[in-house]
Amino acid sequence: VPTQEIVAEWFEKYSPTGIAVLTGRFSNRIVLDIEKGEDISRLGIPTDGPICEAGNGNTQYWFTHPQTGYVPTVNLEALMGIKGILRADDSYVIAPNSRLASGAEYKWNTDNSCIHLKKLPMSFLKRLNSLIQEKKTLNLFTM
Repeated sequence: VPTQEIVAEWFEKYSPTGIAVLTGRFSNRIVLDIEKGEDISRLGIPTDGPICEAGNGNTQYWFTHPQTGYVPTVNLEALMGIKGILRADDSYVIAPNSRLASGAEYKWNTDNSCIHLKKLPMSFLKRLNSLIQEKKTLNLFTM
């Protein structure tokens, strides 16, 4: 995994419009990618950690991976009625400092960076797992 300094150097040298970050156990990242206007207060997750305002209007809440097993990437609307995706194992997100073709940028809206991530509460992950087991529907999983 490249360091923050290496990524900054890439941006200076190559001027890319964007980069992607793998989510999941390998990168120790889980991201809740929530559509604009959605209220996530009922999820019971901390919202005072690193947050990225995505160029498409979504809000990304960044957390560490629990490292205790596989965490699926799932469509939260199908499980919890909240428009968004839990991006975990086998997925990725567009990273802050990236830019869409429209010129809209992905940017941190906190003083935190992705280095100071909080843990996604195990209670949330257990609830998610229970909902997945109840539904047992293949179309819950999405990239």
